[in-house]
Amino acid sequence: MTTIRDIADFVRIINEQPEWNDTIRGILLGRELLELPQRFAEFVRVTEENNRLVAERLGRLESDVAELKTGVAELTTGVAGLQTDMSEMKTWRSETTLRLDRIEGRLGNLEGAEAERQVHSDIVNIASRRLGLTRARIIQSRIVARTPEFQDLINDAEDQNVITEEQGDHLERADVILVARRRNDRQAVHAVAEVSINVADYDITRARERADTLSAIMDTPALALTVGGNIGPAQQELAASLGVTTIIVPRLAI
Repeated sequence: MTTIRDIADFVRIINEQPEWNDTIRGILLGRELLELPQRFAEFVRVTEENNRLVAERLGRLESDVAELKTGVAELTTGVAGLQTDMSEMKTWRSETTLRLDRIEGRLGNLEGAEAERQVHSDIVNIASRRLGLTRARIIQSRIVARTPEFQDLINDAEDQNVITEEQGDHLERADVILVARRRNDRQAVHAVAEVSINVADYDITRARERADTLSAIMDTPALALTVGGNIGPAQQELAASLGVTTIIVPRLAI
């Protein structure tokens, strides 16, 4: 039997009986503290494994990010190229539109010139039938140059401030100017005609303004006419309000 009288005896006995260490340690520390080193070692192992997995995933993520950056860079380059193509296409479309506008303008001029040619060839008959005129003759048109006598009348009116130079220039650009006599009373008259395939507002107002200028120069009445293939209701009302005679020639319509 081992008798322990003080702590010195207890220490001595422990040193003499080393096989008691685990039993005494278990009594003093308890199972949880005894298992702490093992648990810590397991914790370290799991932590290292997790760190390894995290490192692998980070590596894959960095690779994916690098591929994504490459893809974004390629996409950016593609978008830049597309923008360049679109810019070139817009430029081409703008140039094409401009060319088409020019072509349409030239076609419009050709159509207008053809309409004027057709009207010019028959304007005397048209005026005689529709306006009750006789002895009609052209003194100015886009095809026939104005007579020297008529040009002198315009110049004299400008010199005498009867009309302005602007009004004179405006009159000189009239499509057709006729001199004739009214059939019913033999009164001498002049007529200013604006020719257009589709009679527009500006054709009507120009005819009125040029007829007024001509009336200021001559001692005779001046009729305002528009000759065309088509005219809309609004233009008919405008012509009626301004005292402009509209003559529709179906063969001019398109």
